Amino acid sequence: MTEQVIRLKVDGAPSGNRALDMIKTAAAYGKKQNYDEVRVQYAEVVAEETSKSPSGEVKRRQVKKQRTIPFSSKEADIANLLFTKSELIELNKEIGQCEDSIHSELANKMKALLIKAMK
Repeated sequence: MTEQVIRLKVDGAPSGNRALDMIKTAAAYGKKQNYDEVRVQYAEVVAEETSKSPSGEVKRRQVKKQRTIPFSSKEADIANLLFTKSELIELNKEIGQCEDSIHSELANKMKALLIKAMK
């Protein structure tokens, strides 16, 4: 089995309809060239860290995580695959592999993020 790869680099940080249009164009190209799969790679900010230098200067650093979304080039609605959001949730109490009940701290933090996103 062989694999053909084409990488398209985007300048800037397109968002909204512009980003979606670019992905649709890449998917259409993949379909036209008979590629089985198209993968979209992007970096997502999952957290922001703040630190102070010895002189008292506050520095902010974005924690980014690289994501890859694979989809069939024949996929009808690419937008459904792409509209996801990730958040880093730090917990004080560890989560077990298979817990009997919902982890209350995680549930509360997830609920708070959902409420914040809906405002």
